[in-house]
Amino acid sequence: MRDEMDCKSPGLKLLRQKTRTALQAWPHCELFHVRRDWNASADMLAGQARQRQGGRNVHSPEEIQDLKTLNRLGEVIRPRASSPEMASPAGLDADNLDAKNLDVKI
Repeated sequence: MRDEMDCKSPGLKLLRQKTRTALQAWPHCELFHVRRDWNASADMLAGQARQRQGGRNVHSPEEIQDLKTLNRLGEVIRPRASSPEMASPAGLDADNLDAKNLDVKI
């Protein structure tokens, strides 16, 4: 984390600090941004949170199954081991992914 994320909520500030502390134990790990339009499960959860603010409960079994289905980004888009620039998550550039470097399951 490069301190680019600002948050006002005390709860989020605490989580951000806990994350920074935990990441210090893993110096070889990097975080990378996943575009929201690639992460359908996060988009669905955000929509549900907005609906809950209006007092509507959206935790039906069908919606839970949808979340399980949508939360498969790692299975659907995966770098090929034979492509050195795509060999690790740190090498992924969501804006410049080339289809020839990806294995995509549909």
